[in-house]
Amino acid sequence: MEVKGKFNVERFYQTLAAILSRKYGVKVTATGVNCENKKAG
Repeated sequence: MEVKGKFNVERFYQTLAAILSRKYGVKVTATGVNCENKKAG
């Protein structure tokens, strides 16, 4: 699958957390981390 345009990663993880929370009956949270200024490796 190819996605063109902007992809809202934060919203994706919030939705995934909500689905998993409902499925397993636990509270799942997702936190975003900005890695733009970090070097790979």
